[in-house]
Amino acid sequence: MLQIEVFECCKLKCLNFCKLKCLSTAN
Repeated sequence: MLQIEVFECCKLKCLNFCKLKCLSTAN
């Protein structure tokens, strides 16, 4: 569930911290 939120956030690039989380999740 959180993964989806992070993915969406990364796509929208709503926040910088989200980008880091997205990368962390991708890894």
